[in-house]
Amino acid sequence: MLSGYTGNENKIALHFSTAFWPNVEVLGMVAPTSYVCGYFLNLHKATGHPVLMYMAAGRFAHDIENLSDEEAVNFVMLQLKKMLPYAIEPIRFYHLYSFVFVLYSNGDFSFRLIFLTVIFLFQVQYLVSRWGTDPDSLGSYSCDLVGKLADLYERFRTPVDNLYFAGEAASVDHSGSVLGAYTSGILAAEDCRRHILLQHGISDRFQIVLREAMSEMIPFQISRM
Repeated sequence: MLSGYTGNENKIALHFSTAFWPNVEVLGMVAPTSYVCGYFLNLHKATGHPVLMYMAAGRFAHDIENLSDEEAVNFVMLQLKKMLPYAIEPIRFYHLYSFVFVLYSNGDFSFRLIFLTVIFLFQVQYLVSRWGTDPDSLGSYSCDLVGKLADLYERFRTPVDNLYFAGEAASVDHSGSVLGAYTSGILAAEDCRRHILLQHGISDRFQIVLREAMSEMIPFQISRM
């Protein structure tokens, strides 16, 4: 990647019935080895929902992708209970399924109930990401290595014909972040717009004036349907 690097960090979100942890932003954990050193983001503080997000980084971020969702959640719950021994299991939602078998009689058009069976199914509320093996990403963030080219980000966002590139790896000021992905998308869209205007011989200054005039003529409305 021209002295760039794609890192991997996976997330395991756990939805509980109640927030039993301290009302802090981050729950960190120190361990004898870096392998199990991780932290939990307290999404309850930001959203009001009793959700903890475990951030798996380093070698564990790669190893977790070889585990099933249940195995990954069990590992994370072990780490959580080391910090909070009273930690409860993730919430389980139960679904009720009823099966009624009837016997039809041609004589008097009556129905007879034979028996009723009720089955409960549950679904544990969690989400496990696998960014490293996702064919559309093959990683979760970019970072610089020693010897990075000075114009690395500009090379990443250089258009090829009518194809424009954006993403956190193409952000000069905010690489490796959601903000970088957003701002680079705005820049790519602006470059694309200017290219189209030049193709049609339209002045960019005239386009700005036209947009301002149109905004005064047509009020902006949001449909609530």
